[in-house]
Amino acid sequence: MGNIEEFYSERRMEFYANRAILWKSYLGLINWIKLNLAGKNVLDIGSGQGNFLFSIADKITEGTGIDISKNMFDFAVKKRNKSNYSNIAFLNKDFRILVPEGKFDCIFSIDGVIPSILSDDYSPEQLFGAIGKMLKPDGKVLLEFYSVDNGPIERESQEKQLPDNVRSFLTRHHLLFDEITLISETADINERIYACRKTGTNIIYSLITEGDETEILEFYCIFPEEMKRIIEKSGFLLEGEFGISIDHGTPVFKDYKQCGYSKIWTVLLRKEYENFRL
Repeated sequence: MGNIEEFYSERRMEFYANRAILWKSYLGLINWIKLNLAGKNVLDIGSGQGNFLFSIADKITEGTGIDISKNMFDFAVKKRNKSNYSNIAFLNKDFRILVPEGKFDCIFSIDGVIPSILSDDYSPEQLFGAIGKMLKPDGKVLLEFYSVDNGPIERESQEKQLPDNVRSFLTRHHLLFDEITLISETADINERIYACRKTGTNIIYSLITEGDETEILEFYCIFPEEMKRIIEKSGFLLEGEFGISIDHGTPVFKDYKQCGYSKIWTVLLRKEYENFRL
């Protein structure tokens, strides 16, 4: 299986370069942040090239981006140094070992970062505990998860419809999935990304092919109703839930219940200071 840290360090630059269309879907979220977090101190977990922070830098008091990838960190710092945004800083660390207690008004994380770090060794309960320590009382949280139960999945036959190189990769590694969905295709670099899952499990595999190269990465998916119970037990209030819907060929970030079908489940949470549990 692919290594998440290696993926973020070696391939994240190319991965980001092909996210222009999906990035448009987050414009609504960016506008929300600008309206609601003006004058606030925010933390972006998995900040990548810093695009999110740079897009809101003129509204917030201070922004900190943290990313495990040295390549992405260097790129973001270089970009920051060329800008006038002295209120933006970047850290090249694993956020799980960064715990500046009670510092941030809002913490957010999008673009698959949280699904890539959740596992049997790092649970949602541990995630909310770490985030809670870094929030000010009544602080806000925006987190993106991958959902496995919102609407039907288009299935591709592993034996017949998949390209030969994908089928041979799965056979060679003794991988068999109930559901395989093509979720992204970039013609100019001959890249395809598939979501693969065994029914009833919380793990989804991102199968990435680029020319003759193929790799597979493991991500943690959630069942929203189950996650809502964990959120409540962890001392947070669920204030909103959003998804990404395809409207006239363009991804749009909007209310989750209006999406019909969305594998992205983004939640807006508020830390209940008196009820927060470590």
